[in-house]
Amino acid sequence: MATLYDYYNTGDNNHSIFVQNRQVAQTFTASENYTISSLKLKIYRDALWTPVPTIDLKVEIQGTDENGHPDGNVLASATIAYANIPVTTADWEEIAISCDLTNGEKYAIVLYHTPDNDISVNYHCYWRVDSTSPIYTGGNYEYSNNDGGTWASAGSDFMFEVWGQLTFRPPNDVVTLRRLVAAANNKIWYEDI
Repeated sequence: MATLYDYYNTGDNNHSIFVQNRQVAQTFTASENYTISSLKLKIYRDALWTPVPTIDLKVEIQGTDENGHPDGNVLASATIAYANIPVTTADWEEIAISCDLTNGEKYAIVLYHTPDNDISVNYHCYWRVDSTSPIYTGGNYEYSNNDGGTWASAGSDFMFEVWGQLTFRPPNDVVTLRRLVAAANNKIWYEDI
């Protein structure tokens, strides 16, 4: 059964738009060593387009650089068909995605949509955001207006939930010893091998 580990899921009072060439992200800090099983994002799209375009919303988990921006290193990715995104009213969309996270490391949830053949049309998608009093301390809203080439931070937080399962990873400083043990005449001998 999945557990909710990292999240910011209340206080949304606005939205951020992402269109072609614009990517948006929410950075977060893993609170445990765990494996993501899904993300929940509070998103929606325009109802203006008929027929609904055959584009996809791309969702990625990326690492972050020394400035806390997405680094382009894709750890996991998933797609949502544009037609399956809630229309005009934001709702929690669950996205199946999986990768291992390390406690204390910062990651980025990156969203963008794949290009359409008609690049003159901007199909709008929206992600709900707390733009007035964000209190999530493990990361923040990021945006790129050049397909992830450069990133800037905004003073806001997107609505997100990261679900997963705890994973055990032994600490890096554990040393394992192998010993040969022998016992005779009320004595024990051992030798490291």
